[in-house]
Amino acid sequence: MKKTYILLLSLLILSCSKEEPASLEFNCTDNFKVCDLARDNNDFGFSLFKNLHDKDMDGDLFISPFSISTALAMTLKKMAKKR
Repeated sequence: MKKTYILLLSLLILSCSKEEPASLEFNCTDNFKVCDLARDNNDFGFSLFKNLHDKDMDGDLFISPFSISTALAMTLKKMAKKR
């Protein structure tokens, strides 16, 4: 039992790093297509939520706009292949 604690403590000490985590810098001037996609997905999500909320004001509403957007994109890609 004592060996297990020593092993776990050793692994904990070895897993600690003094290095700073890598920073995630994102610049829209370099990735304008990604920024356009993100903006359009946000607009779609808010518009979808507003339309669904206006139709059902009494109940709770839980949706995943990203999942719906992804499903529609897959459908569009499949339809484009059929043409």
